[in-house]
Amino acid sequence: MVLQQPLQHTASDIFNEIRDLHFQRNRLLDLKKQGIVNGVDVVIQELTKKELKLKEQKVLDVHTYAITETTVKKRCQKVKRWQTRCGDTRPRCSTYEALIDKLYDYYFGASVITDYSFKTMFEAALDEKIRTERPKEKTIRDYHNSYKAFISDEFGAKDIRLIKPSELKEYIQNVSGELAPTKKRF
Repeated sequence: MVLQQPLQHTASDIFNEIRDLHFQRNRLLDLKKQGIVNGVDVVIQELTKKELKLKEQKVLDVHTYAITETTVKKRCQKVKRWQTRCGDTRPRCSTYEALIDKLYDYYFGASVITDYSFKTMFEAALDEKIRTERPKEKTIRDYHNSYKAFISDEFGAKDIRLIKPSELKEYIQNVSGELAPTKKRF
């Protein structure tokens, strides 16, 4: 009798699973905000837990320093923080989950991208802007509306690494030509 080894997930499988979980969770959150679906809080929590567990697994595979809980003084009060060492820096977060997210971004932030379509890059850039700059809801809506107005599905699916400057110029001319009002000449 031969015992089979459990299937080992490759790094790209785990990255893809994390990305898929993140996408599913955000999609459910969007649908909930829009009032399209109700009662998905348990599903969202489960997706978040599973995503965190996979991130934690990847981080602990490569992170060599201890993760500790400490207290720091903030506004004359002691506050609990999670901290570790990352190269020359010492990141601190208020929760263990936030620290794992920060470490995951530190180690794997650039390598997670597997889809280089224009649409995916736009969404990634917008997510980054939302996380770092916290724009107003109207601004986010305006970005989405502009994308829908000017970017076709065909162009959105193109790999940005393969788009030539001449193709981009031609696309912009075609879109601006379609949107420009026609002038009547007498």
